[in-house]
Order: sequence, then C-alpha cells, then structure tokens
Amino acid sequence: MHSTLEVSMKLKKKLEEDGQGERHALYHVLPEFLNAELMESGCQNIYRFNERERFSFFKQFVDFKGKSVLDIGCNTGYFMFSVLDEGANQITGYEGKTSCVNFIMQAKPYCSHPEKIHVLNEYYDFSNAGGTYDVCLLLNVLHHLGDDFGDDEINKDEAKKKIIEHLRFMSHNVDTLIFQMGYNWKGEHDKCLFADGTKQEMIEFLQLNLAESWEFVVIGIAERSAEGIRYCTPSENNIQRDDELREFLNRPIFILKSKKFNTTNK
Repeated sequence: MHSTLEVSMKLKKKLEEDGQGERHALYHVLPEFLNAELMESGCQNIYRFNERERFSFFKQFVDFKGKSVLDIGCNTGYFMFSVLDEGANQITGYEGKTSCVNFIMQAKPYCSHPEKIHVLNEYYDFSNAGGTYDVCLLLNVLHHLGDDFGDDEINKDEAKKKIIEHLRFMSHNVDTLIFQMGYNWKGEHDKCLFADGTKQEMIEFLQLNLAESWEFVVIGIAERSAEGIRYCTPSENNIQRDDELREFLNRPIFILKSKKFNTTNK
C-alpha cells in the first residue's frame, strides 16, 4: 500500500483534473485526514468553499458519536469522512457521479475505519428509504430535482411540491436532518424557486410546509468575519441577502428533528 502522503498527492491531482469544466467542482475537496498529510509536507492542500465552516456548525448541534449517518449526494465524501472522525458508527453515502465514488473508494482504505464507510454509485430513491438513520446530511441536492435526478418532465412549481414531499417522507426514516438547498431550480439563475430569492422566503416556505413533520432546531446563516466565514443563528444583520457572499453562502443551513421518526423501526 502506498503511503498516505502519496495517496494525498495523487488524489489532490485527481480532484484538480476532474474539476476542470465540472459544474460541481467547488464541492470536490479532500477529506481532512488527507489534508493533514499535505499540510505537514508543506504542499498546498485542496480546500474550497466552506466545508470546514459548515461542519463546525453541524457539530455544535449534532452529536455524531455512535450514530448511523446517511449522506445523500455525498460528492467526494468530505462529510462522510468528517463524521467518521467524530465517531459515527456507520456511514452510508449515495452519489450518482461515478468519478466521485471512485475518489471515495481510493481514499477509503487510508481512513481510520474504512469498514464503517459504505458508498453507492446511484441517486437516492426518495420514495423508498431502504433503511433508517440517526442523522442524514441532505446538502444542496433537492433543487436539482428534475435535472440530475427525478422526473425531468416536471415544472418548477411541481418541483417545489416534490421537494416538500421528499422532506416529509424523510421524517419517517431519519431522526435528525441537516439540510441545505439552493435558490435556483436546476441551478439556473432564471428559475428562482422564490420570487425575490431571499433567505426569509426559503425559511418561511420550509417552516410552513414542514411544521407537522419536522422541528426546526436551529438555522445557520453565513456571516463574513475577520477570521473568514462563520455560521450564526438568524439576526437582523445576516437575514438579508448579501450578494457579496454570492449564491452558495446565502443558502441557510437547517438542522431539523423529526416528529415522525419511530426508533422501534431501527
């Protein structure tokens, strides 16, 4: 077996190559156990967007130790490997892109407990859960419904209804949901899901439609500080859309507790 540093260098190069022209390339980041090897060697590591900042927020409100975790749209597995480092017992990822799954499978043998990581090269079927989980990460997936997955014949209004339907369905199979979604259906700027594309519209849309299924434990809003990006609870200072942060950082994080989950089904 190659050294962890050799694998880190190889996978860093692979991410850089695969990311050229790839619309989801900003989510392609190395897991921290590989980043650590690069940093020790003095090599510039792969780190984009705000994966660390988001995960730091998750950890404030969710205890992953001993938990079964589902990651829908796991990309290159950054959060799968991160929850493993936090003591998760079993982690299952679904990812439709083969190159991302191949990346996870190459990195997996070098993590602390590879036997706890399971990844499927397919899109998650929201009509057939296939098991129950303590925690689910569903990050920036559902606004691609009708594009990357699902019925490509639906329109925008039907997609909004289907998003709510999927989230209600998940409440029967997941105890805690960490959720984030984009404003633009299929990622297209001329297909905004909300009239003004504001955080408040998204929050009200989800709270109104999910009140019977989910308790809203906390909402995280990105703020820029002298140290970088951090996620805070909503306030007068951060609830307004900040176009200087661009699209991704204007997306709230929702941590939800199911009102329908039955532990006897586990």
